Amino acid sequence: MRRIGFVTGLQSEAVCLAQALRLRAENDDLIACAGGHPGRAYVEAGKLIACGATHLISFGIGGALDPEIRPGDIVMPSFVTNTQNESYAPDLEWRDKLRNRYAATLTTHTNTLFTSEKAITTITEKKSLRQRTNASMVDMESAGLAAKATSENIPFIVIRAAADPAERPLPKSALIGINPNGKTQPTVVLSKLFIRPWELPGLIRLGKDSAKALKTLRRVALLGF
Repeated sequence: MRRIGFVTGLQSEAVCLAQALRLRAENDDLIACAGGHPGRAYVEAGKLIACGATHLISFGIGGALDPEIRPGDIVMPSFVTNTQNESYAPDLEWRDKLRNRYAATLTTHTNTLFTSEKAITTITEKKSLRQRTNASMVDMESAGLAAKATSENIPFIVIRAAADPAERPLPKSALIGINPNGKTQPTVVLSKLFIRPWELPGLIRLGKDSAKALKTLRRVALLGF
């Protein structure tokens, strides 16, 4: 029997997934949150495998590096790379089957996803990373899951919805508002905004784009895996 284990970066992603799985009357007990760190994603993937996961999915939002990727678009990469220049190949047969299922209602992209150990916040950093890696998207969990899945010979894929586009920086206030468990901390964000009030428009835009990305993820989950 196939059991899918999901690793997200944020609690909001995990909640979105769990709600959709319940609507589909599927188990939601194989969901873990890594809180934006590939090392924790590796550990959480191992826990999911120990709990009976036979397949793994890195599920959540990411930052676009390719200017053609717009907020709410889905990236299902052909390769996952990291800062150590390690490369992991998802199960492309499984990936392509799902991509065909989603194609009628969602915009999907492939190519490469890069997992960073730190947030890529500025436009300059995004451009530089794309030039060095040719990656379409960056996140902070997928390579950790991919490494564990590969070491255990477990099929895996990555499904990431774009939040911030390539041409827009990430406000520093947003980054400090996420704790290691992937929970947002509004009071911390507000305190940072008191010092950096000019970031408010960027935070509002990021909030709207993230909501669009989460809406897409919910649609993906309802379409099934």
